[in-house]
Amino acid sequence: MRDSFIKKVVYSSSPSDEGVDYYLVAILNQTGDLAYCRKGDGVWRFVSDAEAYCEDVVYHKGCFYAVSKYGTIAVCDVTPTDLPNVSFIHTRLQVGGDMQYLVSLDEELLLVTRYLELGFDVEQRQLDIFYKTTEFRVFKLVTLSDKWTWESVDELGDWALFVGENASVAIRACDFEGCDGNKIYFTDDYSEWNYDGANGDHDLGVYDLGDGSVAALPCYPRKFYDGRRWPPPIWVTPSLN
Repeated sequence: MRDSFIKKVVYSSSPSDEGVDYYLVAILNQTGDLAYCRKGDGVWRFVSDAEAYCEDVVYHKGCFYAVSKYGTIAVCDVTPTDLPNVSFIHTRLQVGGDMQYLVSLDEELLLVTRYLELGFDVEQRQLDIFYKTTEFRVFKLVTLSDKWTWESVDELGDWALFVGENASVAIRACDFEGCDGNKIYFTDDYSEWNYDGANGDHDLGVYDLGDGSVAALPCYPRKFYDGRRWPPPIWVTPSLN
């Protein structure tokens, strides 16, 4: 479903609050289109002119922000009753990296670029192809001389990032026991093990932005493969209200 149809759906607010109107934006993976609907709508509508902005979407400061493969941003206001208002933030192209994530951190918008390495493993007379995360780079959107640009971020302080195609969030590590600041917790968004006929480990773990090291998740050791085909884990953000 994720790879062929709907990659991701983002809400403007929780639909559990019946007294609040909410909006949704979906990434259609096969075509790269963005589609949206409002609470109570019976159909989805396309967001015109934003077809290539399908790497990730996040709700930030009252609008949906969508990012392209090269780090340019489409700002989508879907509240008008006729057509959405779409504007663009053109930045210097972000060349390199395999995946892009958008994360809203307080008032700032972060771009997190993920780098993968292709590997091969021969076990039990079967050749397995796997993808292993080797690096993350973090940028924040700023204006310099009236021009938008992505500025490199080398230190997150007490903030920790959780990234994945289903959800990407920023939290203060001091508020959650066992969570460390200045680290990126990542789940498996593309692994050959997710598809028929391939084996191997899921590509997930913890990236230390300070020294560039990658460690296994404490609750999910890297060498977990035991012949069973577990689906890739996802992040779940419970409501505390």
